[in-house]
Amino acid sequence: QQQQQQQQQQQQQQQQQQQQQNQDKNQQKQQQQQNQQQQKISQKDAERMLQALNQEEKKLQDKQKKKVVGVKAKTLKEW
Repeated sequence: QQQQQQQQQQQQQQQQQQQQQNQDKNQQKQQQQQNQQQQKISQKDAERMLQALNQEEKKLQDKQKKKVVGVKAKTLKEW
């Protein structure tokens, strides 16, 4: 009977350990999912920032082109 009780206790301990391991794994999975969601958000923000920078750069390039087109060289005719 004592052996049976010891075996039962060992089985219970093993089950508790397995449950604890499963809980730990679940927590790790949840943390990974949260990290992935945070990365997705930051990636979207980064894309928005890049788009804004590209728009600003295009505006500046357009301004520079207009300045270049607006300046004409005067030719002096001496005859």
